[in-house]
Amino acid sequence: MDEGKEGAQYNYRVTFRTSELTTLRGAILEDAVPSTAKHGMARGLPLKEVLEYVVPELNIQCLRLATSSPKVPEQLLKLDQQGVSDHRHSHK
Repeated sequence: MDEGKEGAQYNYRVTFRTSELTTLRGAILEDAVPSTAKHGMARGLPLKEVLEYVVPELNIQCLRLATSSPKVPEQLLKLDQQGVSDHRHSHK
């Protein structure tokens, strides 16, 4: 969490893997996400709203929760450590 003018806010870190197996990574501050929920709350924004804003073409209904296997954090770390390309996209 980052401290902002109005208190703490979340900095959401997103790792997204496409069907072409391209891994996209980014981060977005809570204040940048338009939401029906109140910003600055201890629980943060609904993750569904964050994902819909960051990756609007994503079909949220296709997502499933990860298993609670110890391998999940290991797999996420491997994805995160893959080579980085500089793709910038800004929302206005």
